[in-house]
Amino acid sequence: MVRIVILIGTPRGRRLVAASTERDAALLAEAALLRLGPGALPAPFWVQCEDEPTRDRLTGYLGALQVDLIDVPADPPWRSSHGLSAPGPARPSRQRPD
Repeated sequence: MVRIVILIGTPRGRRLVAASTERDAALLAEAALLRLGPGALPAPFWVQCEDEPTRDRLTGYLGALQVDLIDVPADPPWRSSHGLSAPGPARPSRQRPD
C-alpha cells in the first residue's frame, strides 16, 4: 500500500491531503485546488511518497491541472446565458493518475 501526503499552500494556510492510493490522492488534491479558485493559483504544493514514479505522476498531474485552471477564462465564450455549456475548442487531455 502506497502512502501519499500532499501539502498545498493556500492563502489561508496549509492544506494537508493524505491517501493510500494514487487515485484518491489525486482526487483529494484536485478538490482542494478547485476550491481555491483561479485567483489563488498557482498554489505551491509538495508531494511526499516513497514511490518515485507515483510522486512524479502526481506532481505532473497537479501542475498541469493548475495550468489548466489558470488558463480557463472566468466567463468562457462558449457558456450560454442560461448556464448550459456547448462544446468548446479541443484542449489537450489531462488524465488523472490511476
